[in-house]
Amino acid sequence: AVCDAGAGNEIYQTTDGGKTWESIGDSLEFDISAIFFFDSQNGVVVGSSESFPYFMSVTRDGGLTWSNYLSSKTEKQRCLPVSNFPTEASLNDSVRAISMRPINKDTAYISVTYISYSGQLEAQKQTVFSRSDLEIAAKN
Repeated sequence: AVCDAGAGNEIYQTTDGGKTWESIGDSLEFDISAIFFFDSQNGVVVGSSESFPYFMSVTRDGGLTWSNYLSSKTEKQRCLPVSNFPTEASLNDSVRAISMRPINKDTAYISVTYISYSGQLEAQKQTVFSRSDLEIAAKN
């Protein structure tokens, strides 16, 4: 599966080596900046929208459906610098970017760039996100 930078929030797949492409699943509510599949069924996508600085969604059905991975407090604490901010609103206001870098077929680094609460410093939190995190998310 790939995302089309021109389409912004749609994901396409090919089954013939790239000769033809078809849109799969529903359009996402954010512009995609990175996508990574651990296998043919399990994947993660990150991005942002005008109204919200970060999104992270996971699929367990090859991209047909996506669920917001950062919807629970536990998931936010794992991937975002929650403890550095007094409120969730102040955290949301400080996030500047979320990106992903796969390191092997089972693991990807999720990086969140943000401005510290004091406004004096730009910092980054990096989280290792693995195939097992998809299994944990499915139980929440």
